[in-house]
Amino acid sequence: MTLAAPPHTSSHSSPHASPGSVPAATTLERNLSCLGERQADLARRLRETQAANIAFEQAADGLFTAQHQGRWLASRHRPRAEAERIAASVDIVEHALFVVGGFGVGHHVAELARRIDRTGVIIVYEPDLGLLRAVLERIDHSDWLRGALIVFLTDPTDRAALPRRLAGAESIVAQGVAFLEHPADRARLQSDLPAVADLVREFVAATKTTLLTTLVRAADTTRNLLGNLDHYALGPGIAPLRDAAKDRPAVVVSAGPSLQRNLDELARPGVRDRCVIVAVQTVLKPLLQAGVRPHFVTALDYHEISRRFYEGLTPSDVQDVTLVADPKAHPAILDAFPGRVRCMANGFLDRVLGPLARDMGALPAGATVAHLSFYLARHLGCNPIALVGQDLGFSDGLYYARGTAIDDVWAPELNPFNTMEMMEWSRIARHRLHLQRLTDHEGKTILSDAQMVAYLQQFERDFAEARERGVRVIDASEGGVRKQHAESMRLAELLAAHAATPLPHLPPVSEDERRPANAVSERLAAVRCDVARIASVSGETESILREILEHQRDASRISRLFKRLDERRHEVERIFEAFELVNHVNQMAVFRRMKRDRRIHLSRGADDLTKQRLQLERDLDNVVWTRDAASELAAMLDDAIETVTGDARPGAARRRHVTPPRPASEHAASVELAGSDVRTPSHVAAMIAIDPSRRGGEASAPCAATLHGRTLLQRTLERISRSRRLDSIILLAPIGFDVESLLDRSRVTRPLLIERCEQSPFGPEREAIAAARRWSRTCWRGGISGMSAWDESIAPQAMHHVMAQRGVTAAVIVAPVWPLVAVDGEGGIDSLVERHLRHPSQHNLVFSQHPPGFGACLVSASLMRELALRNRLATIGALLVYQPRAPQGDPIARDANVQIDHRVRGALGHGLVQTPADRAMVERLPESLLERGTSVEIVEALERASADVDPALEHVILEITTARDDAGHYATLRGGSGAIHHMSLDEARRVIDQVAARGATALTLDGRGDPLLHPRFAEIIEHARSVGVAGVHVRTTLRMDASAIDLLAAPPIEVVSVDLHADRAATYRVMMGDDGFRRTLENVERLLQHRRRLTDHPGSAAFSLPWVVPRLLRCRATYEDIESFFDRWVNALGCAVIEGAPAALRHEGERTDSLPLAWESSSLASAAPPAKVVRRELLRRMMIRVDGAAPISEVNAWSSPVAGNVFEQPLHDVWRELVEQRTAWIDAPARRIVPLGIDRP
Repeated sequence: MTLAAPPHTSSHSSPHASPGSVPAATTLERNLSCLGERQADLARRLRETQAANIAFEQAADGLFTAQHQGRWLASRHRPRAEAERIAASVDIVEHALFVVGGFGVGHHVAELARRIDRTGVIIVYEPDLGLLRAVLERIDHSDWLRGALIVFLTDPTDRAALPRRLAGAESIVAQGVAFLEHPADRARLQSDLPAVADLVREFVAATKTTLLTTLVRAADTTRNLLGNLDHYALGPGIAPLRDAAKDRPAVVVSAGPSLQRNLDELARPGVRDRCVIVAVQTVLKPLLQAGVRPHFVTALDYHEISRRFYEGLTPSDVQDVTLVADPKAHPAILDAFPGRVRCMANGFLDRVLGPLARDMGALPAGATVAHLSFYLARHLGCNPIALVGQDLGFSDGLYYARGTAIDDVWAPELNPFNTMEMMEWSRIARHRLHLQRLTDHEGKTILSDAQMVAYLQQFERDFAEARERGVRVIDASEGGVRKQHAESMRLAELLAAHAATPLPHLPPVSEDERRPANAVSERLAAVRCDVARIASVSGETESILREILEHQRDASRISRLFKRLDERRHEVERIFEAFELVNHVNQMAVFRRMKRDRRIHLSRGADDLTKQRLQLERDLDNVVWTRDAASELAAMLDDAIETVTGDARPGAARRRHVTPPRPASEHAASVELAGSDVRTPSHVAAMIAIDPSRRGGEASAPCAATLHGRTLLQRTLERISRSRRLDSIILLAPIGFDVESLLDRSRVTRPLLIERCEQSPFGPEREAIAAARRWSRTCWRGGISGMSAWDESIAPQAMHHVMAQRGVTAAVIVAPVWPLVAVDGEGGIDSLVERHLRHPSQHNLVFSQHPPGFGACLVSASLMRELALRNRLATIGALLVYQPRAPQGDPIARDANVQIDHRVRGALGHGLVQTPADRAMVERLPESLLERGTSVEIVEALERASADVDPALEHVILEITTARDDAGHYATLRGGSGAIHHMSLDEARRVIDQVAARGATALTLDGRGDPLLHPRFAEIIEHARSVGVAGVHVRTTLRMDASAIDLLAAPPIEVVSVDLHADRAATYRVMMGDDGFRRTLENVERLLQHRRRLTDHPGSAAFSLPWVVPRLLRCRATYEDIESFFDRWVNALGCAVIEGAPAALRHEGERTDSLPLAWESSSLASAAPPAKVVRRELLRRMMIRVDGAAPISEVNAWSSPVAGNVFEQPLHDVWRELVEQRTAWIDAPARRIVPLGIDRP
């Protein structure tokens, strides 16, 4: 909606009116009536507010002034002159948004409104509603209020007020903001004004970003449309589907968490034959896996990331499934679908096709694929239409149904400290600023967000319209929010009542619907010719305008030039159809012209010649943009011609789906709005920090180890030097470390520099970072406190210093032991650099979702400066995970994430070469693959190689006692009742010795009991320290006395998990069995105070060891605590774990008797990880019971069959037997993994 104002009539209220000449009620209502619908809530509040006691009087210049609480609200004698002075203090040409601190009696605001003359927006901060009412009762401001674009802000913390009230004014807001101070209100409001300024700046920044995205996306949308022209012009539309299933039932399937309740019903034999199934693309793979083959799947997403919904599918998988796509969707989506495609109508493409356009079948514009699916069901004539999985809210605290594509995306990030429950909740909490509490289908509270509420409102309008036309809409989701104008009914009841007879035959895609490619390519060539002529004419017009500007005072010459301009205008009019197509791309020019028009309007006092010059400069700018847009559209048409002529079949021409470099016009757009992204010379260097003291499983620097005859560092450098985009490679190493002996410079083709440091380039915080990553070696992010793989390799303080000295504008972070890092493929180093250089000021961090060791990341110089602060939040991981203080959308859905092949993204391995076991695995790869292989080829080769060797034992869980001191719900789940047994000190030492001998194997003390209750706990920990265990994690309820707690703060303990399982005393009582909540919190505080501080930052901002990780079990009893628990501890410590029930192995159909009935009756909808993640966890770790036995199943460890006993056999032999038995059990045809959650660490 556009902010429009009627003609301005007067700059001031009636200054000479006597205080009692107009009834107060009449004056107030006249003023309030000018506030409009945008501020109807403010008008209501003012009517309900008692007016402040203000003394008004008439000043010497005839205007009213007033006194309130002993202070004058305007100049006592000359308020008019004061108002003029304040309004004149800002540049109204360079700014279009004006923020005024305090309304006073309003004269300064009136004068500002008069000066900007409806070309800008005024925000008035006035928190005193009583004062505002008193002024509006006495002084008639309605004349200027009625014509002004003004909003009142009354609460400096209300983040929603400005976006709501200034919706539609984005093009004005983006033109610059100026702040005006009202001297009379300075003392009254001074404490609030900084917060107001922050609020406005945040709003303006967000508005600029949104506007830039909208304007730039005009080109992206056009690119997508033309990229899909083969499907649109040559393939079928949806017109033949009109009323094809008239009065037959349809089920629209969406991806909400409640979908699980109806999958079995949809999969029943015969349902597809009697009911039309329309699915959103998100749920296609889960439906197919469940044996449900929808008739139609819908797509409209503009981003290529949505191709993941079709990754791995074959034509046989989608036989009899038709994709119905909005042609604005990214071409990667349509090309990724391996089955039949139909497109809905699009006006732009019809104009491009001209006489070749046909009735494709139109659908209303929908905000989501769920809307599109509903509209398609209406187009088919279906009645009734049922919805399943349409939650429009976060049922049971979940965002997605299990089995959707997001499971595969998140799978590589999951580990004992980053669970699916956490990923789901973080996905919700990232939208915290927009969360709303609604009522669900059972009358209970459910969280939703502003976006889904908007979707709900659109649905409810659609449902109401459908009902008016006699179409029944059934909400069969059995979950999510209540929906007006939709009946609630179980899906089984609907199918029984309305799906009794077979469907009519749905129209297949026939050859008659295909179009000849030659005619289309000829039409495109003709359009392209006209568009190219628009570019040419614009260039000629540019030259004429420049000549006019140069000779503006030469009247006869100007006359001839204007005649030539008319000739060009007439030529454009003859090909006006092409000009309109260009304008589809050229929407940025509209914004720029509006800015120029505003400047011309405000150039008061300028003579006719000056105004003419301003108009000519505006026109010159406009034709330059038109020329650029026409050239860009011509290039798009060239691509479209190539696509169409590639083959007569839609989709046959497989295109590289990459976002092309932005044209100059788009770059100018960012400069226009952001004002900071100025093209400057760039220098991008790969930076490798070398720390010879780091063990990594070897006594010397890992990079000195050899791989096929060359050092790991040399291998890494050779691979990096394949880059075409890097300007140099910089090594950072301590003085005295002989780097040159590890190098063969003749094989490195990029400039190689070595920078020396006094000591290690890494700071003391690296010890904590290594500990945070110990349990997540295969995860690119998701370590404790969100720590990423790149945080282990970046040395920001040393790197920042080198970047500043050498003029490096961006650094590509690589470790010296990454010989498999991607360079020139998807998501490789070159693509990271290209993405950064497209928009350097916005892309300060560029990354991909490669497994660790396969993917570098790029850090700009400005971001490196921030990371050099090196507090707990100054990490790459902290930028990528949910932060309660500054929630933001997941960066993986933004341009900062360069998309990669799903086979690499979904791999559960890594490319690190840090240990002898790592090196032995990589040495299995042929030399040619190491040197020239793509990430896909290497990942697949490593997966094949790993199948031939025993998996490495990365994690041992040692149960040293069965004693517990809690007796609630959680103790029952852990199986903590029964006799108490302690592992002897000698037995514990023997096990720990074998763990330490394995080098990189981490140790967790956990089990049925609390390890701190072992009478020899201190000696066990001391022995682990003395033999050099890689890392120790202790899991405890932390309910002990101070002396036991102090033991946890000493090495080698790196992580302490606290079984808190509550954020309220009442919940703690249920879960832990007593009132010990406060005591446990006090013990947490004591542990935090006694930790080793590695950096000198205040409080929890410092890096410290051990990491303290509070844990909460997600179940019905704790559900209400999840939100506050997670935010409290992530804010305080940077980490908290939400976990589910442990994983189980069972026969198909066999009851899971390992779980207590108390758990089964209180469970929520599943947030289980994919089975492959559970399998990976079970094949890289071993639990050892207090009796030395290694159970096959960790859920029912006390009754499970065992693989051996470490008191009787070597640890290595027991591990091999455990792997063999677990593998056989998991892979048995009649057995499946039941992933009720990742096992406790």
